[in-house]
Amino acid sequence: MKSVSYNPNYRPSDPPQVGSQQFNNGYGASQPTGYSQPGAYGYGQPEAYSQPGAYGYGQPGSYSQPMTYGPPTVMVRSAVNSLSGWAMWMGIIGLGGGFVCSILSLIPFIGVLFSILTMFLWIAPVLAVIFGHVSRGQINRTGEDGRGQATAGLVMGYIGIGFALLMVILFVGIMGLGFMAAGMNY
Repeated sequence: MKSVSYNPNYRPSDPPQVGSQQFNNGYGASQPTGYSQPGAYGYGQPEAYSQPGAYGYGQPGSYSQPMTYGPPTVMVRSAVNSLSGWAMWMGIIGLGGGFVCSILSLIPFIGVLFSILTMFLWIAPVLAVIFGHVSRGQINRTGEDGRGQATAGLVMGYIGIGFALLMVILFVGIMGLGFMAAGMNY
């Protein structure tokens, strides 16, 4: 059996000792050097290849313990609040669905279906606002992720409600002007 260390009292269960072969794996030990020719301006010419055993890659006959590392790093993300995802999707449906259905309701024949669907899309922004506020409260209490989704749902929900109120005001205003014009006697 080969000697692992120059220390005669070495036991394999001992931690590596500074200056032993086990600790530095022979790095820095005397290596046979190749010749160097004086190059231009007095600089020596480096060898074409590195010497065997350089940079800790073991010399013939050396022994080293296997390298041990700490436990593997585990990335743990906290759970995303499910209501925040619902809030975001209800906001998307309220804005995008309302816009798309209102455009498609202009198409003859199938436009009737889309106009009926548009009448029921007013509930999506309201749900986005409700889910957004509830999920932000849960996130503050539990520390879950999803604050950005909840905020996006809130913003889109309020924008959708604002557009709906604007459309109601325009509709009532146009209808009022029509009734007022119809009621005028010439």
